[in-house]
Amino acid sequence: MTFEPLVPSELENINAETRMNLFRIVFARSRYDRLVIQRTLVKTVTHPELKGTLRKLEKAHDDELARVCASMKSTRFFSEFVRAADEEDAALGDVLHAYERRMERNKEIKNKAL
Repeated sequence: MTFEPLVPSELENINAETRMNLFRIVFARSRYDRLVIQRTLVKTVTHPELKGTLRKLEKAHDDELARVCASMKSTRFFSEFVRAADEEDAALGDVLHAYERRMERNKEIKNKAL
């Protein structure tokens, strides 16, 4: 679980749109890694020995994202990075809303079945 390093000096040499795309990739990678973590969590049901691996994955993910955020905070591109984070937050909100609707339908199906 490693994000592509964002080297501030390299960011200087590319345009704002490309930088935003690179920042979006950071958050896409984070979302992917969280899905890997979730999948590992589910697997612990039948493979409890994966709990140590799960903790390592979570720590690696959290530490790496914190490292990237700290690195970006010290650059003049931090506001662009925050905009990419806001976009990701909105996208995750949409995903959660869709799941909430789905769970509500499942609740109705369950209530009718009982």
